Amino acid sequence: MCLEAGFDYLSPIFWYKIANAATEVDGNGSTFLGKPYEPNAVIKNDVEYILILRKPGAYRNPTSEQRALSIIDRKDHDRWFRQVWTDVPGQARLQGHPAPYPKEVAFRLINMFSFVGDSVLDPFWGTGTTTAAAIDAHRSSIGYEIEPRYIEVGKARFQQGYIDAKVHFFESLGVAALSAPIEAQTRIVTTAG
Repeated sequence: MCLEAGFDYLSPIFWYKIANAATEVDGNGSTFLGKPYEPNAVIKNDVEYILILRKPGAYRNPTSEQRALSIIDRKDHDRWFRQVWTDVPGQARLQGHPAPYPKEVAFRLINMFSFVGDSVLDPFWGTGTTTAAAIDAHRSSIGYEIEPRYIEVGKARFQQGYIDAKVHFFESLGVAALSAPIEAQTRIVTTAG
């Protein structure tokens, strides 16, 4: 769909996350990744593919101040701009969310592909990890989430750890997205500070 819209596909990042294997096979009746030495075992999902797409059109022209404030130091550049990331461990479930990821992943990507003061869009907000990373990276953030329990976890997260951040929650009903109606949706907006 993105390629049809004109986006360019760049090299992906392979995140070797080394997550909790027991959580990944939970519920399959096994205490091991399959039964020892028998076929049909579960292969541990250690790798996430981070797809990098560039929107069509001319390159941006950030201000010299944005450029200066967005410089990535050499040490981080050497770690972040590799195709395989092995230095960020994964997470098991977080507050009941089945697909959490560490803030470090979002923080790296935000810093790699945006400038200070930019806005970051997260169409699958979850518990707000990308918003937290955007705040830490001095970017604004817009996120969308349809699951009320994740929104509540995210609200608590920002009330506890991001007291000075300007985080606004807007609720709406009957929002249409991608031609499919969504029963309820919350938009979360932060402003860079």
